[in-house]
This record gives sequence, structure tokens and C-alpha cells, in this order.
Amino acid sequence: MSKMIHPIHRLPFVGKRGQFSDVCADFWAVPAAGGYRGGCATGSAFAHLYLMYLRDHPNEEAALQNIALDMQRNATRGQMVGFFSTLAPALKQGAQHQDSFYPASEADLMARATAGIHRPLEEYEQ
Repeated sequence: MSKMIHPIHRLPFVGKRGQFSDVCADFWAVPAAGGYRGGCATGSAFAHLYLMYLRDHPNEEAALQNIALDMQRNATRGQMVGFFSTLAPALKQGAQHQDSFYPASEADLMARATAGIHRPLEEYEQ
């Protein structure tokens, strides 16, 4: 019996995290090569594939935070710039048409941000 592969694991930039793991994904398994311009092209192409994934799988996890965290560990600067500069117009368009993106007023969101900055580190370690 074969295992079902989660749709996000089919993206070409998602791989396994280590040879002994069949669960934990590496959300940016891309060679850190190509220089800045090559990285921009690679990041942009993968961002378009990611946007297509979001369009085609609206009920699946977005995992953007996992991609960003793994990019911080693995990606070149060009790959990050290409990826996020390609996502920016889609985010802008979505933000202009979805009131559900804004769970609170601007003042409440600033208060949450400030509270998070001043939260003691010990609270995160529990």
C-alpha cells in the first residue's frame, strides 16, 4: 500500500529533511547556486509554482512560514528576493479584496505587536 503524498510535498522546491526521515519536509531544498540573477529567476519561478499550488489546493496548508524559515537556512539572497518579490503583487491583490485578512483594528494590531516584542523569553520556552 503506497503512502499518500501531501500536495505541498509535490512542489519541486520541497524535499525531505534528511535521509532517515519520511515525515519532516525541507521546504526549501534548492541548491544555493546561480548567483544573484540566477537566484532571482529561480525564486520567481518557484513562487509562481507556489501560487499555482495555492490556487489549486485552497483547503491545504499554505506553509509559507515553513518556506521562509527554510529559506533563511538554505537559500541564496537572490532566491529569496525572487520568491518574495513575485509573491508581493499577489498578496497586495488579495489584501485589497479580502476584509477577512484584518482580524482587528490597526491600533489593536500595533498593541499586539508591541506586546509580542516585550514578552519575556521564558514564556516561549514553556
